[in-house]
Amino acid sequence: MNRIAVPVRFAIAAILCVALAPGLASAQGKLDPGKLTPRLAAVPYSKKLPTLLKHIEKQIRASYADRIANTPDVSERDRLTAEIGVRLQAISDSHIGFTGQKTGYNVSVVAGEFAHNTAESMIVMPVGRSHDYFFFMKGALWKVVTTETTRQSFAVFLVNLTELYGKPDKVDYRNPDLKDAPIGARWSDDQIVLDVASRPDYGAITVRFARRDILDRVSELRGGAKPPAETAGDGLDPTILDIMKE
Repeated sequence: MNRIAVPVRFAIAAILCVALAPGLASAQGKLDPGKLTPRLAAVPYSKKLPTLLKHIEKQIRASYADRIANTPDVSERDRLTAEIGVRLQAISDSHIGFTGQKTGYNVSVVAGEFAHNTAESMIVMPVGRSHDYFFFMKGALWKVVTTETTRQSFAVFLVNLTELYGKPDKVDYRNPDLKDAPIGARWSDDQIVLDVASRPDYGAITVRFARRDILDRVSELRGGAKPPAETAGDGLDPTILDIMKE
């Protein structure tokens, strides 16, 4: 078993090294979320919630159009139409403003993506086993985070993103000295910052597309407030925190 596992690990590392080698990646273009998945194409950044909901409704109705058109049974067409309505209502109802309340999102995969009492809010769109999270700052859409529940290794996922977006600005490794276990990466252009992270604690990979003008000063806009993920250990005994780090 070890004779197989070791070559595979080094093969992935070799692929990653080639993909990230200077001069081999094509020039980085616009970080269009639609390159990753069509459902994130033309995301209306900077717009208000009603605009995003209309955008999502258009996409969902388009995804059902062929099924409805090719279904001769009237009752089945009605069922599909009703299903669209249920999905849209669930997405609209998912809207939450972060006002200091206790919420499951405080201990979720997106616990590091928002702060409380900072005019931030979010809606969630389930997509199969994944979720798309849309974040607002002072009512304007500024960030999209999607979870990828893929069975492929993070290194292979990173190589695939490199083929889409070019060489990352940086890659983070579990062991920086050996550089054999990537756990995160970042791309950026003048408008968007793309961050990806391995989240084995949730069995997922997170992909985040954020407006650069907001991300660059998000701490300032939050007035020093921190995301729940950064305050989870506040108030705990230092001995317990040391144990948790081990």
